[in-house]
Amino acid sequence: MGTGKRPCLLLFLIAFLVFRPSWGAVLPYQETSKTTITGTVKDDKNNRLPYVSVGIVDEETGTVTNSDGAFILLIKPENKQGVLRFSFIGHETVELKVADVISRFSEQKTLAIILKAKPEEIKEVNVDAKRWITSVKGGKVGPGAKFHQAFMRTPGTLEEHLGREVALLINNRKKQAFLKKLDFCINANYYTNVKFRINIYSVANGRPHENILKENIYLEIPDRKTGWVEVDLEPYNIYLEDDFVVSLEWIDCEPKPKNVRYLTLSGGIGGHTVFQKKASQAKWEKFPGAIGMYVTLQHEK
Repeated sequence: MGTGKRPCLLLFLIAFLVFRPSWGAVLPYQETSKTTITGTVKDDKNNRLPYVSVGIVDEETGTVTNSDGAFILLIKPENKQGVLRFSFIGHETVELKVADVISRFSEQKTLAIILKAKPEEIKEVNVDAKRWITSVKGGKVGPGAKFHQAFMRTPGTLEEHLGREVALLINNRKKQAFLKKLDFCINANYYTNVKFRINIYSVANGRPHENILKENIYLEIPDRKTGWVEVDLEPYNIYLEDDFVVSLEWIDCEPKPKNVRYLTLSGGIGGHTVFQKKASQAKWEKFPGAIGMYVTLQHEK
């Protein structure tokens, strides 16, 4: 009886070896099921716009344009009923139905988007405080922390990670404040050069609401740097009169590998209100945690 089972066992092993490669093809099949959209974003004077936020509204599908205004967007099958948004400080936002975008792209083989310049109302700031004090708000989790606030998940392509944000709620208690500087701690960095955008948001219902900045604030991190980074924000004249959220948005890097590499801030358990946005137009996710990020404010006493 033992010898009678051997042919069956041999046939099973042959079948296993023959069909096993098809199992490995599952992941590539999932990737090819996505629709790839490529294009450029320009302003109404035909200038290419770098680092425009491109993504499906409220979904974890998005990217940013590169330094030359070009983008690659991978649209999942479940996104095809959604809305694709293009947004950039100082310009009108453009929203298109994903189904229309796919149809347009299939005909033209590219997507050309124009964002019109938007006149920004400059509000006067009445600085009437007679006495100012300096305060530091946020978290000071330093290098070597066992926990990470990550800009990436693996596996995944680099393009679909650009535009991700890590943010921190700052309680300002309705006092007029001047934002002097931002400090943050990079825990892991596998890139020769990283470029961030700093964003400041108003707060509504306990979450980031609208970006209150009138210009983009960019920051480059060279030489695979980790540890504390200090950013002087005084030249931007940022005055705040309520609670706000400060964020770091990952927008570029060198080298540009096909698959994402590690980029994280120092993190910990409890102590602050931290937010993450997993794509450029995704919903904000809120969770308690500690983070290596703090601001220095001058505010009225």
